[in-house]
Amino acid sequence: MFHKLKVGIKSVENTFSKHEASKDARFESAYQRFCELEDKASLLSNALRDNRKAWGSLLVNCRDFLNHVSSLYEGEEPSKILSQEALQCTEAYQEYLDKYGVTGVQESGSDKAIKLLNQYLEKIRKLRVVSDSQRKIMKEYDYYKDKVDSLRSAASTKEKERERLSRNESKLAEVRSRLEDCTNEFCKGVSQLEKQKNYVFDRALVTFLHAQFIALSYNPFYTIGQKLQDQYADMLNSDFDDLRDSLEDLSLRDR
Repeated sequence: MFHKLKVGIKSVENTFSKHEASKDARFESAYQRFCELEDKASLLSNALRDNRKAWGSLLVNCRDFLNHVSSLYEGEEPSKILSQEALQCTEAYQEYLDKYGVTGVQESGSDKAIKLLNQYLEKIRKLRVVSDSQRKIMKEYDYYKDKVDSLRSAASTKEKERERLSRNESKLAEVRSRLEDCTNEFCKGVSQLEKQKNYVFDRALVTFLHAQFIALSYNPFYTIGQKLQDQYADMLNSDFDDLRDSLEDLSLRDR
């Protein structure tokens, strides 16, 4: 008995799933706006995280390069000293970015902006479930509507057929009510997301730009830059023609 009931329920569900659902203009309009908000919020959330990772990767690259370069020189050669000073500056820079949350060690405005975006995205995920339910109920509604229309058009006077029509009309009314409630819930949720988007997106923008300002305003690197100008001005301002020519000569001698 239980098995037959399960098979019956599954058969009805399959019928619903195969049915091409009607379109509700109000729902479809809200769904289009919903998808746009979902894409924008996801992009902003990913961008904030990627920016934090990018600064962290940059520091790792700096340390690896400077450690390697420092090992190439002997004694107290100027280039060795410069690379060691730059390495110390990089370590201090790491602490500086950690302190202000640019690289994510301390809680910062970036964390708060990401948390706010996550809350926004969580609302979107919940509405996504509602939208899926709406489409499923719409198929169910279409199924019973077609069934009721078919029974009414038959115009049978048999009591059994009238009872069948009455049962399906009751089911149609129940499904119609659920469909309306689900559509209203979704449209209301999308309207709330639209009202909240500027606050959430503005926080992400300001937080992102503030992180760049913090990261790029680290003054100790200017000291390193001044030493480069003082010690390696000729190298920085040359086009490396002499070096290229000497390397070509060396290559010819090795042949």
